[in-house]
Amino acid sequence: MAIGDYERIENARRAAGRQLRSLAWNSREHDEQANRLAELTRQRATYLQSLLARLPFRWHIEHAYTPHETALYGGADHIIVDEPIHIGRLRRKTGDALSRMRLKFWGLSRVEDDRLPTALADIRIAERIVDA
Repeated sequence: MAIGDYERIENARRAAGRQLRSLAWNSREHDEQANRLAELTRQRATYLQSLLARLPFRWHIEHAYTPHETALYGGADHIIVDEPIHIGRLRRKTGDALSRMRLKFWGLSRVEDDRLPTALADIRIAERIVDA
């Protein structure tokens, strides 16, 4: 696990999804690309589960709503710390996201336990913490 692995997997997954939409339905190429997309989605989930398991503090996931959610962007799922942390220059109070303080969000709400983070800033910080 190295810094930037998540972005590499996620960029490949998004590219596979774009390519899948351009292929003819029920063609061999479409089926192969669908399998590739499914594999990359599994890799992303496995990577995030492993990353979260290695964090040295308790955490949970909360969804950050935006005041102007659209069909294309509906906020992001953030890693919220359940205890105060002080790692290098990073200082967060209980209830803050890894990427910023709770006060900076328009709205945060707790989600199901099986959700994975989608906030790239939080994932990058988590990678640096685990890699240190």
